[in-house]
Amino acid sequence: MIGGFTAFPGSAVVVYSGLTGMEKNEQRSIVQPYILAMQVLALIILAVSTGGQVFDQTFWARFLILAPIAIPFTKLGVVAFRKMSEVDFKKAVHAMLSVSGVGLAFKGSPALAAIGGKAILLLTPAMGHLS
Repeated sequence: MIGGFTAFPGSAVVVYSGLTGMEKNEQRSIVQPYILAMQVLALIILAVSTGGQVFDQTFWARFLILAPIAIPFTKLGVVAFRKMSEVDFKKAVHAMLSVSGVGLAFKGSPALAAIGGKAILLLTPAMGHLS
């Protein structure tokens, strides 16, 4: 549910493994397979729910364009991971979680403003009776 809501399926696992004090290699050995499994599961659900229509020509065209871009950046991430110390890894994880959280809050801010505005309108008559 969190992955579908935030587009970050491993966030809960990342937070959990960080809170338990796992070293970066142990944390990665848990988080990476989890994210891969969730992505494969999502593709299977999409395929089943759309009768395979999600894998049309547009999908494969985008895949062929984006895969060559993703592969070198994946390699860059692996190289960066190997060179990072434990402290730098934790800082990077916390920074990415923070950016993700701020982005999610920003994305949801119109909805929060609407809910907050309704709450203020509901409380206003009650506060008028208190004075």
